[in-house]
Amino acid sequence: PLRPSDVHFYPSMALEALTRIVRDASLASHHAAVLGALVQIMASLGSRCVRFLPALMPPLLLAARSPEPPLRLLALEQLAAVVDIITLHVRPFLHALLALAREHLEPRPPAAAAAAAAAAAAAAGSAAAGAASPPSATAVVAAAGGTSAAATAAWHSEQVLALSLVRRLCIALRDEFEPQLPSLVPLLLGLLHADASADRRPTLAALKTLETFGQLLDAHEYAVIPALLRLSETAAAPVTVRVAAVALIGRLTATLQLRRPASRIVQTLRRLIEEGGSTAAEKVSPVKSLSGGASGRRSPNHENGAGADLRLASLDALCCVADAIGDAFAVFVPSLSALLTRLGVHHPRYLELVGSLEPNNPSLLNNWASPKAPVEKPAF
Repeated sequence: PLRPSDVHFYPSMALEALTRIVRDASLASHHAAVLGALVQIMASLGSRCVRFLPALMPPLLLAARSPEPPLRLLALEQLAAVVDIITLHVRPFLHALLALAREHLEPRPPAAAAAAAAAAAAAAGSAAAGAASPPSATAVVAAAGGTSAAATAAWHSEQVLALSLVRRLCIALRDEFEPQLPSLVPLLLGLLHADASADRRPTLAALKTLETFGQLLDAHEYAVIPALLRLSETAAAPVTVRVAAVALIGRLTATLQLRRPASRIVQTLRRLIEEGGSTAAEKVSPVKSLSGGASGRRSPNHENGAGADLRLASLDALCCVADAIGDAFAVFVPSLSALLTRLGVHHPRYLELVGSLEPNNPSLLNNWASPKAPVEKPAF
């Protein structure tokens, strides 16, 4: 037993008292404050908190599965902070933390359907019992819909925090984290296309997590790159998501072996550049109104400058691909330069890279670097 003179005595007593509060369901109103105090004490102890982890981690994991969404959100956030504090000492708890994260990578909250079913069952039971004023079907559907919408919004926030926890674990363990990718990558790629939230925050968090994996994705590029290319061409996705996917493709070329899918990447980026150029060129599309006149319908992408953002991100990613595959990029130059000339696009980095591929063959530039000089007619 510890004595009062021991340096760990008072932290040990405080942590023991706090963990007892977390385990007591009757003190649920204090659990959020207690979780904050636990992590604050661990942060102040630094590496000395490792000896207390076997007693501290179970209450945090228990709180992360609480029926109360605010407490779950706080617990997930605090677990990520704990991983930052203990770094490599998280190894004994890795499987428990990843199991928690995987539970949150499903596209829909498991409780949403159950809540709607429970509401419908309650209405049916009330009607069968001959209640004086049973709830109407409309009221039941509205209540179930409201519950489902609130649960879904909370679930999306939990997904973002769960992905943050995964990133912290990857940063803490690096190469030791690679064996966990076969079970995580399919969930992340599924989330990219199953996420139906309005702002697509889980999708953006999943993209950031894939970027954190970095070189560890080398064995999974056959699945990751096609998924990112599909996402970048998904017209229904917000432009911020499409731009983030294109930027991630460019950044991954610096760490992954992309010679095999290089052609598909270049062709997709070419279509995105053309799409962005078309959006920027068609500022206002004349549309016949019901009265017979013409009304200007401005493209949403143009209003937000989205077309230009997507085109610029695609050009930057194209430069990353060119830099990664070197001379093999020369085969794509004629068609790309012709496209950029037609769109009137000037990208200095691309011009520099193309010039370095064939410094003695200016025909690769397809006269894109500078306008054609006027041809003088011979005088007779």
